[in-house]
Amino acid sequence: MSLINLKSFCQQTNQTFSVIAKDYKRFRTHVNSMFESLTIGGRNILCEKKCLEEKRFGYLGEQGEIITDDNYIYTDYIPVYDYEYITIKLWGGSNRNFRASLSYYQSNKEYAGSRTLPSDSYSVNTFNIPGVAYFVRISVPHPRFQVKYKVEFGDKATDYTPALEDYPYLNQKIYDKETLNWNFHPKTDVISFLAVKEGGLVVITATIYIKNAEEKEVITLFKVPEELKGKTDVNQLINVVRLSTIMGNRSTLRELDYFCENGSVTISNTKFEGVNDSFNDFKDSKVRITLTYPCLKI
Repeated sequence: MSLINLKSFCQQTNQTFSVIAKDYKRFRTHVNSMFESLTIGGRNILCEKKCLEEKRFGYLGEQGEIITDDNYIYTDYIPVYDYEYITIKLWGGSNRNFRASLSYYQSNKEYAGSRTLPSDSYSVNTFNIPGVAYFVRISVPHPRFQVKYKVEFGDKATDYTPALEDYPYLNQKIYDKETLNWNFHPKTDVISFLAVKEGGLVVITATIYIKNAEEKEVITLFKVPEELKGKTDVNQLINVVRLSTIMGNRSTLRELDYFCENGSVTISNTKFEGVNDSFNDFKDSKVRITLTYPCLKI
């Protein structure tokens, strides 16, 4: 091969590698953007079942110490790695004044601060993790009080999932919209639906699109079948999003009711003080529900 041909070959090879590098960069950017757009449930770091199995009964004191109390459970030291935020989502609640909290610790497990967690209503809270924090511990009410938490690193709250460490201890049954007869409202489109029965607790998560329903004050979205009926009424505020309006999508607060007598899961057009309801019916709306309650049939 002559020197001229070798030079030409090298130039063509360099051009080929340059094209490959650019294509790979574009491909990597595309894949990264795909993953960023996915909605993936975060990992629950509150391992309730494992705490029960290991008999970790107690709550965190003012300096992060463990105070023995059978009404609470607490976790071991959980590494925070390089996370900047921690998010706590609560379902259910109780009238009792519980002491739910999390504490931060340095690398030598010296106390580095605390946060008080809500324990009496549905809520979502995100906290900054101190820069000196290397570990975190969590204490919450005993699961028998039906106060359900999901604690995850990051600043986004996702639907309830058990901690990975809890799966060996779970007695779970999972139902979708086809498994049982849920009697969905005929003017709705069920986008997603999942019911999980874990021991004596049921968690239903659903996204439902209400089309041309005529109801204005109360609408029954579906009915819980006999196998999963609850023993208490559960009320919570939810956002109902009106789609494709002239002013764009609008959301307004509604009250979600669950009646154990006949299993009806309904939305009430309740007026709330200080809240400007932007529409007074349910047409062309999307509802996202998370409903947690104790089941009658254990």
